[in-house]
Amino acid sequence: MVDVKNLIQTTLLFEKIGTAILIICLIMLIYIKKFKKIDEIIRNIIIKSFLLWGSFLSIIIVGMIVNFNYTFILFHKLLFRNDLWILNPKTDFLLILFPQRFFLEIAISILGLFFLINILVLITIKIIKSRFLKFS
Repeated sequence: MVDVKNLIQTTLLFEKIGTAILIICLIMLIYIKKFKKIDEIIRNIIIKSFLLWGSFLSIIIVGMIVNFNYTFILFHKLLFRNDLWILNPKTDFLLILFPQRFFLEIAISILGLFFLINILVLITIKIIKSRFLKFS
């Protein structure tokens, strides 16, 4: 479980860095109206990055729905360097307490939440563009 803790801490660090960069870019979009070229570049970067992440998350969600076992194994092989994630359903309490369906539903919920956040940020960018940058 130490590997999982490290993965979560790394994810939270990237979340904080990404949020800070996003806020800085949004502030630049609002207040740097005289630099049209910078405004357009920042807006394009934000929109393209969110579309890229949205596509990536969609592929993962579809992969999990189509073949959860393969996607689960691929995820663990990519993110963990050891085989401690391979559990025995007859002896390991994690699998005794939580059936496979739980892992499928929680994974889809997490990815769905990230997808929703992605869409909300895109909507926020559109609102900022229409309200604050309308007369620039």
